[in-house]
Amino acid sequence: METFINKLNHTFKNNITYKSINNINNVQLRKSKINLIDLIYYQFEYSVIGKTKNSIISQINLTNNENIHSTCFLKKQNNISLNWYNQLFSKISNLCDEFIYSSNNASNKINLIGFDGTYSNDSKQNISLNLGIFDITNKIPINLVFEGVKNRNKEISCATKFIKNNVKLFEKSIIVMDRGYFSYNFIDFLIEHNINFIIRARNNVKILKRNDIKYVRYNEKITKTSFLKSRKRGESMKKITYSVNNECILITNIKNQPKNVLLEMYRSRWEIETYFKFIKSNFKIQHTKEKNTSNVKKIFICSLILSKILATLKHITKNNNINNTNLMNGLIEPLFLKKLLSGTLDMNFMNTFCKIYIKKSYNKCNRHFPRISRVPFTKWYVKNYSINAEINEILEAILNNKINELHKNKKIKALKIDIIK
Repeated sequence: METFINKLNHTFKNNITYKSINNINNVQLRKSKINLIDLIYYQFEYSVIGKTKNSIISQINLTNNENIHSTCFLKKQNNISLNWYNQLFSKISNLCDEFIYSSNNASNKINLIGFDGTYSNDSKQNISLNLGIFDITNKIPINLVFEGVKNRNKEISCATKFIKNNVKLFEKSIIVMDRGYFSYNFIDFLIEHNINFIIRARNNVKILKRNDIKYVRYNEKITKTSFLKSRKRGESMKKITYSVNNECILITNIKNQPKNVLLEMYRSRWEIETYFKFIKSNFKIQHTKEKNTSNVKKIFICSLILSKILATLKHITKNNNINNTNLMNGLIEPLFLKKLLSGTLDMNFMNTFCKIYIKKSYNKCNRHFPRISRVPFTKWYVKNYSINAEINEILEAILNNKINELHKNKKIKALKIDIIK
């Protein structure tokens, strides 16, 4: 812990200086009434969900007994280039990776890396693609790349571009992806670059005879319960237990692993979904009001830096089963954040901090919650009421022998259902 804190202090002290910023900036920053630490602190705090520009600037003015106008903060912050933030993230990322991989003896390990896309809205409700890359084995984010509105439906091309620019990252890794990345051209690209992969294929995939890839088909029956409420008044709800035939087809170039191991590797991809949920709950990732793309990317970088530090603290304390949200709340506290950015963290403070904010999580393993959205106009497949309505319609058609009257897509789903009770 002490070695990590000392190196962390050294990194922030050496980089948050006018000299370091002006070496990269096109516009040369000059010393003014606004403290440089307060300026960077403002950007990190503004990245947190629920924080407004005026509230952060008011808090800084109150602490410093000053009355600097918000426009001064905004103009000076805009003059700090995105390249400087990228450089800071790169140095913090290398430092965190050094401690995590050394503590795990990960030099000879094969890491699972999850790729997935998530979407965000701007002030005009334009939808932008964000490409997430997550180290599943060590539970640490690698990157979250803002791809913008133009790349909204181009997950494969964005992933291809990222892999080309970071080929060494995937030398001893296995990339795990969902059906959105299924493309034989993309698979050819991965094989050409000697990258191991596990990609879920669509159920209607055409099986090709190829020596360089392997198809893994997995079938299981999942038992579910639903309540059917009759449209006629006075009739009580019917409890129906049914089983669904769930089919999964994986395509991989890993041939020395059995079917069950490959399936478990693919199932571990859910870690990146958990990370998306966590980072969207704590930072302005899903909804951004910034019109400038550079300012949006700064928010992403600040959230990644704090996420990296959180993951490193978990590994150093050897306590992965902790409440991540509670620990992140500690990292974004003004007292901790200012000490972090100014490079003045000490062990007495960190010991107290860990006792207060590192709390055990009592969530049971392998818990499952349905993907429910109670907010209207979100993705159709996560709407609880849409799913229930569709299932009820299918079950009623099965019970009344009216499957042929269903829409063709619902008919396909109906054929996979067996009524138990």
